Amino acid sequence: GGKAFEAFSRCFKEEPTNEIARQELERLASIQESWSELAALYENATHEALDAPLQHELLIKLASIMDERLEQAPRAIEFYRKAQELEPDNLSTLEALEKLYTKGEQWTELLEVYRRKADLSSDPAEREALFFRMAYLWEEMLQNLEEAVSTYKEVLAQDDTNLKALRSLDRLYQIQGAWHELADNLSRQLTLTQDQGETIELLVRLASLRETQLNETAAAVDTYRQVLDLSPTNEPAIAALERLIANEEHQLAVAQILEPIYKSADDWKKLVQVYEIMVSHTYDPARKIELLHRIGELYEIAGDDSRGAFEVYGRALREDPSDQESQGRIEKLARELDAWEQLVGLYHGLVADVMDEVLAVALHMKVASIYEDNLQDLEKAAEAYKRILSVDAQNLEAVNALQQIYIRTDAHQDLVQVILKKA
Repeated sequence: GGKAFEAFSRCFKEEPTNEIARQELERLASIQESWSELAALYENATHEALDAPLQHELLIKLASIMDERLEQAPRAIEFYRKAQELEPDNLSTLEALEKLYTKGEQWTELLEVYRRKADLSSDPAEREALFFRMAYLWEEMLQNLEEAVSTYKEVLAQDDTNLKALRSLDRLYQIQGAWHELADNLSRQLTLTQDQGETIELLVRLASLRETQLNETAAAVDTYRQVLDLSPTNEPAIAALERLIANEEHQLAVAQILEPIYKSADDWKKLVQVYEIMVSHTYDPARKIELLHRIGELYEIAGDDSRGAFEVYGRALREDPSDQESQGRIEKLARELDAWEQLVGLYHGLVADVMDEVLAVALHMKVASIYEDNLQDLEKAAEAYKRILSVDAQNLEAVNALQQIYIRTDAHQDLVQVILKKA
């Protein structure tokens, strides 16, 4: 056996292209376990001026012997790399290197192999898988998040709808604190997802990001609104808006979003709060009165708080003392609460600032009527009727009312003056 190996060795040295000699040498090396001798023979041959295909074949055989027979991985890699220099696009060589680099945890070199394989591949699915492997190595093995991000972006460059890559970038942007990039990423994910639950989750995250990291409060408010359009009871969105309602610049928009939510929940106290915000932001008297009436109704009906309602209707009346609905609402409660003193004080305060004579007369008449009919204070009723006459000397209703008071109180001298005025 040994002599045969030597004979074929001499033959090979004389003529490296002799395929029969190579086959016999490999057969005998397998029988005799003379792999080291065969490796030395092949390595010496590679130093000679051989044609490229034969050189490549010997280097591959040599690398295989080093890897599989002699377990010398570094030397196997050396010969595979030399073979790769001769045929850079040879996939078998790249796969052999991939196996060795993986086994030896040579991550940087493995990345080069994946990159070369990706460059050579025309199959989108295969390229995508290779990019994901590269991104994994950059992130997990080399702790290079920037390169991992760049690699996932390469996936998106060939398929901008790749949710797996977007979600991986989502995670990395959170680790990096890359808030603007994360916001763009979440927006892109929203355009791709068809699942409502996932849409709501992404919107909540985007809104929170805009609120807490990007200082985009208006955009955050609108995004929370989108959440509640899809899920009216979404607790994170409601809680966030309840925080933001303290922001004066945006509280009106927040109040308008929360109004239907609180209505559906029958939460009258919070509904009062949002209506109060609307009141503070409106300059239209009619709108302000409408809102105050709503607040009053909530106190009166939902809260069973007639005194609270009385105060609110009083505010409405101060906005427009001539508003008959406000007058009717507060007078109804005055009867229920026996709050005539408070009501007459309100009307008395209002009339002092009224410039319109017709309205002034009407309010004085209410004051007089309350003193006369509800408080039985004829003296103050008479004073009110006199004030009417100071504004409108020919007001027959006031004259007649004064006449009846003076008759009832035996105020004869005053009665004469009224009769003369009447005449």
